[in-house]
Amino acid sequence: VSHAFHSVLMEPMLEEFRRVVEGVSFGPARLAVVSTLSGGVAGAEFDTPEYWVRQVREAVRFADAVDWLAGEGVSTFLEVGPDAALSPMAVRCLDDQACVVPFQRREQDETVTALRALAELFVHGTPVDWTKTLPGAPSRQVPLPTYAFQHERYWLPGPALRGSADGALDAGFWDVVERGDAEELSRVLAVAGDASLGEVVPALASWRRGRRERFEVDGWRYRAVWRPARVGAGAGVGLSGRWLVVIPSGGAEQADVRAVLAALDAAGAEVVPVEVAAGGLDRAELTVQLSELTDHPASVVSLLAVRDEEEVAATAVAAADALVLVQALGDAGIDAPLWCVTRGAVSVGDSDGVVSAGQAGVWGLGRVVALEHPGRWGGLIDLPAPGEIAAAETSAAVSSGAIDVPAVYGQTAERLVAVLAGAFSGEDQVAVRAAGVFVRRVVPAPVRSSSAGVGELSQLVGGTVLVTGGTGGLGAEVARWLAGEGVGRLLLVSRRGVEAPGVAGLVAELAELGCAASVVACDVSDRAALAEVLAGVPAEFPLCGV
Repeated sequence: VSHAFHSVLMEPMLEEFRRVVEGVSFGPARLAVVSTLSGGVAGAEFDTPEYWVRQVREAVRFADAVDWLAGEGVSTFLEVGPDAALSPMAVRCLDDQACVVPFQRREQDETVTALRALAELFVHGTPVDWTKTLPGAPSRQVPLPTYAFQHERYWLPGPALRGSADGALDAGFWDVVERGDAEELSRVLAVAGDASLGEVVPALASWRRGRRERFEVDGWRYRAVWRPARVGAGAGVGLSGRWLVVIPSGGAEQADVRAVLAALDAAGAEVVPVEVAAGGLDRAELTVQLSELTDHPASVVSLLAVRDEEEVAATAVAAADALVLVQALGDAGIDAPLWCVTRGAVSVGDSDGVVSAGQAGVWGLGRVVALEHPGRWGGLIDLPAPGEIAAAETSAAVSSGAIDVPAVYGQTAERLVAVLAGAFSGEDQVAVRAAGVFVRRVVPAPVRSSSAGVGELSQLVGGTVLVTGGTGGLGAEVARWLAGEGVGRLLLVSRRGVEAPGVAGLVAELAELGCAASVVACDVSDRAALAEVLAGVPAEFPLCGV
């Protein structure tokens, strides 16, 4: 509108508006009308021109009108209009039990919105004549089930901590009390050694609350681990249908790619290799290439990350190619599940390190795609590094003097096919290794705590702890915390070293806490300089924490 209705800005037009309204015929209202001019039921004045002149000029008592209706027991409100303009305001005037439904919404399908509104009114107890609402539709109504609705929890169940919480919380504390260690007790409660009972009791209550909170939060911690799959990859696992296998240009000459293609073919799949220019895919070109494949594939397997180029391991090329492939498959209308195969991208144990940070990025991308496009996602499969495959599977072939590629990679390829064929049902994050097939699991990861809640690091650290940026504000706080936890030696490294402001005071403060601190100037991004600093750590106090 050009002016602010219901304000003084409307006064210049009131007389002209009155003349127009006086030419309109009024009749009595057939439904009760609660007026936003008075905040109550409108009477005979509702049928007069004067009422509408006042409506233009005076304040809108919307909240009063809604409150009056709520006071009369009205709990269901239907907004009839082109958009949901009043519903949000009505909700703010009512309690949580009220039902407020807009009949239409701007830029939304009118029929769908209207039916949704009627359905919402219906489930809140408003009778609806569905025979008139949906003429010609079957009149039979399907009753809701009489049993309670089944709910599925998505939060991971925590460890059974509740039953033993008090004992676990108090055991260390009472151990200190029974030993009569007043100094340790004062440190646990953070009070002076000669504190009065009036100081000890609040400190004790605060300590217990803090411990209980830490114990509670500890039950929320989880970490990812790898477990051996329960179902083995037995012989005879079969595939069917057309399988698109996306490989980098020239990839058909790679031994591992050839092994995968041969294993898929041997399992019964109709293998369709799709060679693309990996290392910077063009989305539009790839979409055209995929669109030319006429028959709908049963599944898609990407071997783009399984490449021989060493530079792939140190770049984001693998993840970028996987992203473009996901987008191009969607553009081409291919909804078949996509499996991304990597090599050395995850670690399943201490002796199995990640050898390709670039391919690890494919796993991060894959988990996002699984959430955003679950219907088009198959999963992630990580193969062992080339050297590990050779060590585990080539000895017999080498000794015979004739190495056959599928035989060399046979066991790994067979396990890969077993995963694709569903031998490990429901698993979409799998690692194939010489020792078998591993699946990713999330398990509770409680933080290790000491008996009295402090001094954890003093039990674990027997040497020197390195703190980078150790003379800055955050680094100094970390150093104080480490010293308070009982760490005996610190190596504080920063660009300015001993010339940083406040270093002398920080070293003295740490000494009072029983911690010997050394301060060294070094740019930690300079690998050679940092190596020289670390080489100077005394042998009797080895570097054991960072």
